[in-house]
Amino acid sequence: MSTALKTKKTMWKKAPVGPCMVVRRLIDRRNAAALDPFCWLAVCYCSADFDRSDILAPSAVPGKDRLNYLVTGPSEEPELLDELTSQAGISRWINTIGGLKRHTPAKTVYILNAELWLRAAPGSKSTQNLQTESENIPLVAEYHGADVRVLCGQFEGKTGPFKPSCGKCLILDVTLSPGASFACPVPPENNTLVYVFGGRAHFGEGEELFFGKDSFLHMSGGTVTAYTLQTGARFWLLSAPPKTGKSLEF
Repeated sequence: MSTALKTKKTMWKKAPVGPCMVVRRLIDRRNAAALDPFCWLAVCYCSADFDRSDILAPSAVPGKDRLNYLVTGPSEEPELLDELTSQAGISRWINTIGGLKRHTPAKTVYILNAELWLRAAPGSKSTQNLQTESENIPLVAEYHGADVRVLCGQFEGKTGPFKPSCGKCLILDVTLSPGASFACPVPPENNTLVYVFGGRAHFGEGEELFFGKDSFLHMSGGTVTAYTLQTGARFWLLSAPPKTGKSLEF
């Protein structure tokens, strides 16, 4: 009497994919001392499955001012996407320039979510926890070929909504058109940072290197300068005086 073999079905099944394509931790305890008062910066590039509800509201952390910033931008047309980026669940912004197209977009998509912490001023009794989107930020449009969103501090008559207790701080979201230039004076004693999340740009004077997407720079000197060629660029500019009284080198 023969016995038929029974095939047991596998218990494995496809795991659900999270809403973030890439997560980068740019500032943490290892380099925070050199970048004071900035003590934490993490960014995630959003996949097509990302939803606004995926972001948790920032909770209060003793001694820290917190900013959660969601960057939006126009979607790319399907014919501009390669085979990889057109797959379901893959970020539409990998290998592209992060919302720099000038035509009227079909729709707006989520590009990047960033979480920034700053050390509060000594003796500060209150800190700020702000959660916002780029479309809600004061905009200086067409500033010498740049669109500048002012998150913190003042720029060309606009004041940002984020007001950390550390005092004078400047945080800008800068979109440079192809062939445009940008200059912003900052105090030379500040710790000044740039994070590029779209396109390519040249930073500094007398330098020959262009920095592309996911470049993280620690700037020196009193004026931040940038220019682009064919691609344009989008980057974060952060600048604040260190509480230690001097900026440290890596």
